[in-house]
Amino acid sequence: MLISRKSARTGVLLFILLAMEQFFYLIDDDSFAVSGSMNYDIFWFALLALFLFWMYISFFMWRICIKYHFRFEITIFIIMIFVSAVQCNILTGQPLLRGLLPQRNFLIILISYFIIRKLFAIEMLDSKTIVKWLVIFGVVSTALFVTQAFLADSIRFVHVNINERYGSARLYVDSVFCVVIAFIGLENFFRYRKYSGLFLILLTACYELFVSKGRLELFAFSVSIVIGITFFKKFDGAKFGAIIMCLVIGFIFINSQYAETLFSSLSEVYEKGNSLEIRLYGRALYFAQLTKSWKTLLFGCGYPSTLWNTAASRAGFDNNVYLVDNGIFAIAYVYGLLGLLATAIWFVRMFLIAIHLYTRNGRYLYLLFLLFQIILMYNITFWWWKASWTFVTVLFMCMMEHELYDGSEYYNSEGTA
Repeated sequence: MLISRKSARTGVLLFILLAMEQFFYLIDDDSFAVSGSMNYDIFWFALLALFLFWMYISFFMWRICIKYHFRFEITIFIIMIFVSAVQCNILTGQPLLRGLLPQRNFLIILISYFIIRKLFAIEMLDSKTIVKWLVIFGVVSTALFVTQAFLADSIRFVHVNINERYGSARLYVDSVFCVVIAFIGLENFFRYRKYSGLFLILLTACYELFVSKGRLELFAFSVSIVIGITFFKKFDGAKFGAIIMCLVIGFIFINSQYAETLFSSLSEVYEKGNSLEIRLYGRALYFAQLTKSWKTLLFGCGYPSTLWNTAASRAGFDNNVYLVDNGIFAIAYVYGLLGLLATAIWFVRMFLIAIHLYTRNGRYLYLLFLLFQIILMYNITFWWWKASWTFVTVLFMCMMEHELYDGSEYYNSEGTA
């Protein structure tokens, strides 16, 4: 019965995570839009809020005392979400609610850390089940998205924006499932000699090359995998096989027509400016506004809503400058130097714990997942604006703490949190 209930709770979280990615983007979120802030996200948002509330009440969590290793970072970000709404109100007159609503997903997932962490500590969630289903979700997602990419001209069944890059379709899915399976696969291959792990890495490579087609994302994925292979301590058959696989894939790719199109398109992008030029303009705009006073420099310029013209124009939305395209620079614009400091402390702490798990238990998953996100931060912060990425990051934080600290002096089931 305990195992059944544990699996059921884990299943609810996985269902919510799948809902965050619109069930492999087979659900048309526009069909759920009612008016204003009422949209598809309300569905999983309400489910997550109800689940957290029910868990908190059911297990009398106010009586459970544990060590939160990310309490400071998460609390600071929660405070800064409200500060950013106030800042934008002061600077542009944007209503406070307009500054909070775009951040509600980020806020509820950050709050979920405090509940999910305790559920892991009292053995009410199962890490192995989460990893197993992440693999299943990743395989299904990649198969669907690659198929959609090749059939984009004739049929469309995935509800995302699709345009053309490098002579074929590009899907804006930004799926955490398709990326994380590569890191799970590398860990399975090196730790357990599961050759299916190489297949998972190959699937992510296909996703990056034929679906996502992001230059920085492809670079971050490649560097993370190379570092993962390099960090493997023994030069044995497994490491040799992984190196050979990467070399063969690289050789086939470089000598393909796709690579020729890719490299020629890259040179055109940098010659004509395009996205690079827009990003440079946006960052200059951010810097100019941040340095207007010590308050904006320290606390940022607030979170602009697309529904408030003054704030949107000030953030450059009229000139195709968007927060999602400017990575850590957008974090600085919204939250100021305090936001940059909180981000740095948060990721350094996660990275140190991941390093500890790697050296002690041979865990690759958490370390490579963090490396990927750190490399991306120059342009992309999925963990901030993409709900599924935020949620997986929080889940991995809790799983790392559970594996490293629970059952020791860090956990005590009595007292108050």
